[in-house]
Amino acid sequence: MSNQTKLKKEDSNNKNKLNEKATSSSNEKPVTEPSLHENSQNAGNRTGLPDIETRTTISRMDVLSEFICDNYLSQSQTYAQLNKKLCLRDFMYYTICRMFPQCSLYIVGSSLNGFGNKASDMDLCLIVKEIAAMDSRRNDTHVDPRTNVVDKFTGIGLVNNLHLIVAKVPILRITFKEPFQDITVDLNANNPNTYLLAAYSNCTLVRPLVFAVKEWAKRRKMNDANKSTFTSYSLVLMCIHYLQTGGDQKILPSLQERYPHKFNQKDIRFLSVAVSLELPPEKEWKSQSNASLSQLLVGFLKYYAEEFDFDKDAISIRMGTKVTREQLSKYTSQYKSQWNCVCIEEPFLLLNTAHSVFDVKVFRAIKNCFINSYKELNENRDFASFLNGPTILNEVGNYIIIPPGGVQYNYPKQGSNIYSRSTDMESTDDDTQKSSTDEESKSECENVSSDSGIDR
Repeated sequence: MSNQTKLKKEDSNNKNKLNEKATSSSNEKPVTEPSLHENSQNAGNRTGLPDIETRTTISRMDVLSEFICDNYLSQSQTYAQLNKKLCLRDFMYYTICRMFPQCSLYIVGSSLNGFGNKASDMDLCLIVKEIAAMDSRRNDTHVDPRTNVVDKFTGIGLVNNLHLIVAKVPILRITFKEPFQDITVDLNANNPNTYLLAAYSNCTLVRPLVFAVKEWAKRRKMNDANKSTFTSYSLVLMCIHYLQTGGDQKILPSLQERYPHKFNQKDIRFLSVAVSLELPPEKEWKSQSNASLSQLLVGFLKYYAEEFDFDKDAISIRMGTKVTREQLSKYTSQYKSQWNCVCIEEPFLLLNTAHSVFDVKVFRAIKNCFINSYKELNENRDFASFLNGPTILNEVGNYIIIPPGGVQYNYPKQGSNIYSRSTDMESTDDDTQKSSTDEESKSECENVSSDSGIDR
């Protein structure tokens, strides 16, 4: 039997096994603790921080807290969905390792950090030892997807579509046919924040709060980096920062300060994901965790509506405190306008994860949404009204957003993303505007989240 015949037979057997595993729905319970150790052969102990398994762990439950918890449990990624992603990850790994025998393929992002919902994409980080050795001289450990990885997946029948997103960190977006038709994969670069966010997500109350904030931002049209609003990653960092510093409810410490041996690496190859975290001594850190979810959600809105000064303050979960913009000024982007509205420090790269919020008028609408949502929720404690209130589009309207680089985005127009050069906007009709694009700036806008870490 020839080698080619053996490979085809092996592929056929693997595909049958994949279908059997992927279609299994034996466990539809929500994932209550991120399985970081699925990335390693030997699963070590879980993190020592308190996990959230059922709503009974939430203290001082009230009606609003009940709705917040229900939202978390109904939206959270299930074990069946996670297992399906792990199965797809294995398939991709065995495909790639034929080209790169010493490669590693890690699940990163929200699928594994505890903040993934049922619609989350799967973010994968491919690291090839040979290429990483060469890239180490440039402090750059990712593999450019424009290599023969693209060609390899193009010839696989299970793959539905491949799309290369050109950005500072290139991303290969892959969609699949059955049984993985409901999973979109982003093959991307080094992403150390996954393990840090997973450790935070194991603290009681963090995940339900994050899910509520993300759902609110999504429905109010504030969770789309293409439209000068927040990435999901920035929203998670805002929640963690509030729990570290906001008001009287200081629930979280800075894990990077307390566990530098675990979270001091920028390269995921060297993170000790199987090492459990020991809780800090109570005399050093006494978590004020007796607050209810409703108090935390109202407090989150109040903090950013009334207490956080966006003109002067910046967020740093790395330091576990509110800092001034001046303290982060040395990390300014080449597009200085990206630092105009919101400053949220990426805990490893030390860049601004909120550089997507660059338009002053859109930011003003976001700030007003925080103010109005706080007033309404504080008064009536109605979770449905909180989620389904007026969107920022009511204030922004058909305002034309001009991103850094001068490319205009028509906001919105028949539900489609339309990019055009500003010069063309002034001199041509609508049909010409739709076909005119500036590819470099378009890529920058499409992938603003990929420059600062991924959490979808």
